[in-house]
Amino acid sequence: MKAFNRLTAGYRKVTDVFGLLGSIGLFLMVAITFIDVFMRYFFKAPIVGSQEMVQFTMVVTMFGGMACAASRGMLISVDAITQKFHPMLRHTLKFIFTILGAACSVIMCIKMIEQAVYYIKNPMQVSPILKWSYVPFYVFAALGLMFLSIEMIIQIVLCIFKYINKEQAITTGRPPEEGKEEQVNE
Repeated sequence: MKAFNRLTAGYRKVTDVFGLLGSIGLFLMVAITFIDVFMRYFFKAPIVGSQEMVQFTMVVTMFGGMACAASRGMLISVDAITQKFHPMLRHTLKFIFTILGAACSVIMCIKMIEQAVYYIKNPMQVSPILKWSYVPFYVFAALGLMFLSIEMIIQIVLCIFKYINKEQAITTGRPPEEGKEEQVNE
């Protein structure tokens, strides 16, 4: 379990970097939009390609922030209904939906990699106004989805450990000791 905790701690540093890149993308998106509106209103001269710039920064913002948000437990959830469920049912539902989310993010990651390979093989395919290649954005999206998939797999493993720990508490009649790590053969 100690090795698993060290790996997840290192991995979460990587997702924090992606979260930072997502934050920078959000700032750039807002700045580009603000400057474009300002230039359009006061000087009647909008930024050429501003819509494409905003679309590309959306990719960085969304795919950069997903894994970071997931690792911090900040993904959107509707707790109004699930709070009324029994804790074991909530845990089971979280487990099931995390597996489904991991499967979906793996499939999307594979599709993003396929698109990146397509644009690498066809370098003439570029954005219409700015003539920027799509490759770095598809690669970034694929990496973001890969990190999201890894985070969901980590959450699945943690759910299994939590379930095993509760089952041991039920069979032994003792609650799991707080603050002590489980003994897992590594």
